[in-house]
Amino acid sequence: MNKTKPIYLLIFSINVLLIFGCSNSSEDEKLKESFLQKFNGTVWVSENQTTEVFYLVKNDILNPIPDFFKLTNSSDCFIMSEFDTNSDEITINETDKLEIYSEYGTNEYYTYTFTVLGDKKIHYKKDEFYNNSTYVIEYDLTKTNLTENDLKPICQN
Repeated sequence: MNKTKPIYLLIFSINVLLIFGCSNSSEDEKLKESFLQKFNGTVWVSENQTTEVFYLVKNDILNPIPDFFKLTNSSDCFIMSEFDTNSDEITINETDKLEIYSEYGTNEYYTYTFTVLGDKKIHYKKDEFYNNSTYVIEYDLTKTNLTENDLKPICQN
């Protein structure tokens, strides 16, 4: 019997285990990315709304998704609404979902949920609870080629 054959089989088996047993760390890191990390710097626009609303995703827990309303009487002016650290809290920041809870007083709070539908689509849902009534606003957001600089100048209130 040839004694080198079992050694070659052993070395081959170890190499197979090493090659297929090791995971790609960059793929693992990408899977662990939060919503804010994954979409940082991207701009999304609402679909089928009477007013265009742009959402800028920022990897910033103090102001994660400011939104910009384009004024109809001005082609280069936006009004910005920012995250309120006194009343707003990120409750979910997973790879494909972001949820923000906002409490505005007794019997009044909102939950904003952004859920990824694909590379260029996010579903936006706003649940409003006010005086024991619930209102739901839902629409899809489409990724744009805009940057944060395209959303300026900001109008003065």
